[in-house]
Order: sequence, then C-alpha cells, then structure tokens
Amino acid sequence: MVGTVGLSAVWAMMYLSVTISALFVRKMPISQGDEARGILVSMMLTACGMIIAGFASGLWIPLSGVMIHEFGRGIQDPLISSFVQHRVDSSFRATFGSLQSLLSRVGYLITPLIIWASIQQEPDSASTIQWVWLMCGIILLLGTGVLYFFRPQSSNN
Repeated sequence: MVGTVGLSAVWAMMYLSVTISALFVRKMPISQGDEARGILVSMMLTACGMIIAGFASGLWIPLSGVMIHEFGRGIQDPLISSFVQHRVDSSFRATFGSLQSLLSRVGYLITPLIIWASIQQEPDSASTIQWVWLMCGIILLLGTGVLYFFRPQSSNN
C-alpha cells in the first residue's frame, strides 16, 4: 500500500511508539505492586492494538492499531524488569530471567504456529493478514484474561 519509502515511514512510526512508551515507563517512579497492573494494561493495549489492526481496513486505522500494539509492547519490558527486581532474590534472578525468556519465546512460537496451521489453504492477501492480526490479538487478550484470573494471589498484589 505504501511502497518502499512509505514502508520506512511505517517502521519509523512503529519504533517511535515503542521507544516513547519505554522511555515513559522508565521515567515513572514504579513502586512494588504497581508493575502487575501496568503489565496487565500493557498486555491489553498490545492485544487491542492487534485487534484494531485486524478489524480495520485502509491504512491509517490499522497503522494506529499497530502503533498502539507497539506502545503496549514498549511498556512491558521495563515493567517486567522492575517486577523481577522487586520480587526475585538476586541469587535467582539470572535463572528466573532465563526461564521467563524461554516461556515468552514458546508463546512467540505457539501462536504463529496455530495461525499458520489455520491459514494453510488461504491465499496471500490483505484480508488474510488482517485475519492473522485479529486472531493473534484475540488469543493474546484471552490468554491475558486467563493468566490474570488464575494468577497467584498474595497480600502484596
């Protein structure tokens, strides 16, 4: 839709969104316990951005959805880092970080495999791409809800 030069502008807007959100979170004073709510908000923003990109047609609304998605992603990493720093003893942080990284990579693998398997007979088209964004957003939103409702409860959260 936008050509090669336009695609560079799209990438610039996406990375600007993730950078602004990460800088915003890094400047905020984050107290213990606030990260969990922020991570929930970031996951919901990320999922809603994907859903918006999947529902809308044209360029500007889907691009806005992608920017919302990237904004949510930019919030996640600093909040997760703060969450880990506040709750995991320093002698276990490296192991915990490795496990956390592995689990997130498994999620990055499973969702696209499910989507890939479901579109094997579909043609490569803009509507197929929209469907993929929509389904990934719905899966992320549902997964976030499941994890939220079945999270461990403590007196601190």
